[in-house]
Amino acid sequence: YCEMAFQEVLLVGQMSAAFSYGITILPLILTFPSSCVRAALRVRGLVPDWPFSSWMISIAAPFQSMLTLVSCIFLTQMAGNAALVSAALLMFLVPWFYVANRNLYVSIRSDEKEKKIDKLQHQMFFFWVVAVINIVVWAHMATIF
Repeated sequence: YCEMAFQEVLLVGQMSAAFSYGITILPLILTFPSSCVRAALRVRGLVPDWPFSSWMISIAAPFQSMLTLVSCIFLTQMAGNAALVSAALLMFLVPWFYVANRNLYVSIRSDEKEKKIDKLQHQMFFFWVVAVINIVVWAHMATIF
């Protein structure tokens, strides 16, 4: 009986340590894909014909989208309404613009493609602004707990 109690205490200690480590690295996990996309966009601006940065944009964007969706689902479960749901959907869909238009980033640079990329960046910025406005509206209307 004593050994079984010791095993249970040890298991609880290990689970609390794992939870503590998980909470410690959670900000890193949530921000890593978006940081990769931003870094790849900067590198692409400096070295436009280097394909690695363009492929990094295409690869990291879906992970950024999924992590954003999971975070927003958590918020929606706590205190959700239409404004928060629409903001979550917008924030989920914006990284998929990179994936849908990856041919602009991966192929060889031209002035026409650069104009299309600028237009795409403006569209994505507009969707992010609308999402942030929806979050502000939700924050003013919501009652948490």
